[in-house]
Amino acid sequence: MAGERRGLLVSRVWVQATLLVVVCGFFILGLLAYRTYVAHPPVPKQVVDSGGRVVYTGRDIQKGQQVFLHNGLMEYGSAFGHGAYLGPDFTADYLRRSADLITRSHGGAASDSAARKTIADLRTNRYDEQTKTLTSIRDNVNTVAKMINTAESVRAQLAAWRAVVATSPSAKDLQAEADAVEKAVVEIESRQFNMTATGRGQDFLRTPSQMLDKLMHLADVVSYADFAPTDSQIEVAAKLTQDIAHDREQMDGVLARTLAGFNAKLAARQMGAIVAPKD
Repeated sequence: MAGERRGLLVSRVWVQATLLVVVCGFFILGLLAYRTYVAHPPVPKQVVDSGGRVVYTGRDIQKGQQVFLHNGLMEYGSAFGHGAYLGPDFTADYLRRSADLITRSHGGAASDSAARKTIADLRTNRYDEQTKTLTSIRDNVNTVAKMINTAESVRAQLAAWRAVVATSPSAKDLQAEADAVEKAVVEIESRQFNMTATGRGQDFLRTPSQMLDKLMHLADVVSYADFAPTDSQIEVAAKLTQDIAHDREQMDGVLARTLAGFNAKLAARQMGAIVAPKD
């Protein structure tokens, strides 16, 4: 009859299956889009060098992304192994170039340890989720600890040398030089921790905090906070890094010049040498 409705050309099952596929497909696309923004590779607030100087910031990275997208460069290469069918993978290209530079800095391919050190450097994750900055308070603490250990070792050897040659007339003129070495070492060591501490509860009132105390306090403030570090805390971390690099440079200078000169005179008189521990 003319008033009868025309039946569907396909089964209702096909219609329901199609709707289900469309809904599931868009749901998965939406979920992936959401994950793209919440689980993307971390963007540091700033990247600093070993001296605490800012190399570039997170804002610089965002500007680079804008240039990449504005010019449609995803059609010419991929990042993180996806995003293009033609062209090189920019991430892999960067890793190769970076590995070559690091290898050369460790002595090149001819060095037995260059490859191992390069792998260790590339595998070390210096990004800190809490600080959002590529600097590590722990690395600074380790550097300070090495300086303290070096200073204590040199001072202990000087004390032992004095005990052995105290009665030797030929070593009297070297006493002043030994004192100069110890004075230079103590000057640097005293900036790393409180050498006059008595172990009593009033130490923190009698003497100002030194580098190790400052680092530990900063680590506590940053690690126990529920929010990202403030700009002032980041500035403090950068300043401490600079101070540590300066002290380390001074310590290296004392060992390379003052202590080496003292050892040369000891060697000339066959009195041994003061050996500084190696890193």
